[in-house]
Amino acid sequence: MVLPRANLEHLMLRQDVVDAAAAGRFHVWAVATVDEALEVLSGRPAGARDADGRWPEGSFNDRVQARLASLAEAARAFASPVAPFQP
Repeated sequence: MVLPRANLEHLMLRQDVVDAAAAGRFHVWAVATVDEALEVLSGRPAGARDADGRWPEGSFNDRVQARLASLAEAARAFASPVAPFQP
């Protein structure tokens, strides 16, 4: 379970869930930012932009940016005019 860190003090769990957490079968991660949640869920560092605005290579945010760029390129290619069909 991922929850906002600010809600941790109000968390109430049934005893069977507490027991499962103690046994390692259930986990609770309290996060302060979306990037922290992404790291917990993906197992990959989210990354922080450098002075030039680039993400660290291989970081979660770098991969998202690369995928968005590829989708944008595909959309541009699809929208570009094509020569009319000539039989």
